[in-house]
Amino acid sequence: MFEKMTKILQAGTRGKAVLSTVEVTEHMSRMSAFRPGMYCTPGKYMNLVVNGELVMSDTSMEHATNTEVIRRAQGSVLVAGLGLGMILIPMARKPEVKSILVIEQSQDVVDLVWSQLRKALKKDARKVTVVCADIFQWPIPKGAKWDVVYFDIWPNICTDNLKEMATLHRRFARRYTDWMGSWCKDLLKSRKRREDREERRYRSIWRR
Repeated sequence: MFEKMTKILQAGTRGKAVLSTVEVTEHMSRMSAFRPGMYCTPGKYMNLVVNGELVMSDTSMEHATNTEVIRRAQGSVLVAGLGLGMILIPMARKPEVKSILVIEQSQDVVDLVWSQLRKALKKDARKVTVVCADIFQWPIPKGAKWDVVYFDIWPNICTDNLKEMATLHRRFARRYTDWMGSWCKDLLKSRKRREDREERRYRSIWRR
């Protein structure tokens, strides 16, 4: 489903955005298995760093957590967050997908990544429009709707992201016709329930 982004993108820098390759050794891979949901197979991967923070790599974890949106994609699609463009390639190549609008906050990321992706997508690049804007502030065109809406703007899997996800899902609640999702939302909701249970348990212990 997913291409190796080291074969699509070349390392480089544009402003505050940096693309670089990293090699995961057998030892690093075994160590990653101790972190739930973060296992990474050995190999070379592409990293995107913005403002000194790693925002995306095309690891097996990223593949697994972005599979559903590829399966769901059809008709017109709105994607918040360009990142490495990893999901755009299989999405744009689907015959069922007619158009993809990407809202990316960083112009440096657009300049660094999209120019290379456009070449890789060839004729399918005509389906894709990239706009530099903050998805929270972007003025939604009057009457605009998409079949699928997907938010992928967070660099880390953190339950704090749920508040921003809720804000975006409210903002676009009437702007989709088939499916709307956010990266790792279900995983984070499950993690939040677990955190809440642990907090209640500790509170009950301290009351004794």
